[in-house]
Amino acid sequence: MSIRAFDQAVRTNLYNPLKDYEYLREKLLEVLLLVGYSEDDVDSITIDEIVNSIRETYPYIRVDNTNDFNTESELVLKEMSILLVMNIRRIWFRYNLAKVALENG
Repeated sequence: MSIRAFDQAVRTNLYNPLKDYEYLREKLLEVLLLVGYSEDDVDSITIDEIVNSIRETYPYIRVDNTNDFNTESELVLKEMSILLVMNIRRIWFRYNLAKVALENG
């Protein structure tokens, strides 16, 4: 969902790239802080680095051949890894679209 602003003169919702960019930057920063980055890294980091950091911090652990089940903590780490990777990919895509929209005004 993109950020929109209501224009009284036109009586319609308009896309606001600045608000969208600020919102998505905040969401991106939330994930970066979870995996050990800082605000200074937002403009220099790549999506591959973020995904690798997520997988290192929250490892996706599969059931091994010796056990029939994973422990609860392994399942939680697996779910966190899956959800964070899915969310960061979506946020990253939208963040870059908003950045381009802002640059091309």
